[in-house]
Amino acid sequence: MEEEIIDTKESIELREPRVYEIGYLVLPALGAQGVADAVDEIKAKLSTMGAEHISEGEAQHIDLAYEMMKIINNQNTFLTTAYFGWIKFAINPEAIAGINKMLDNRPEILRYLLSKTTREDTMLNAKPMSTVVEIADQEPAEKNQATPESAEESTDSAE
Repeated sequence: MEEEIIDTKESIELREPRVYEIGYLVLPALGAQGVADAVDEIKAKLSTMGAEHISEGEAQHIDLAYEMMKIINNQNTFLTTAYFGWIKFAINPEAIAGINKMLDNRPEILRYLLSKTTREDTMLNAKPMSTVVEIADQEPAEKNQATPESAEESTDSAE
């Protein structure tokens, strides 16, 4: 007789947590302090759901690549800026549906993306493009090439 596997709370808690990252856009009307408060509420909710906080990127005001629409107070509101930030955390995969529902029900969130990632920091310490352009604009260093005169001198000294 086959043994049935039943997911109990204990068996779910024993499963290996996975690392996830939420990238989010928050409405600009909240202002910097309102965004910080909203992000703190989201982090607190994640914590109560059993998430282990790993790292985060502070929300920064950005220009959007294209105009986005959000229904606010039963009216279409078109936005060209928002606050972008991210939160990296580890949690059991079974809790992801609850996280999606929680984020979907937050009116201050314009859009979010929840993805699996790694615990390690994957950000490269790359130079900004302006530095790369400045280096490319500079003339290359003079190479140590022999001139015809120095080539004759070296042949004369060899005789």
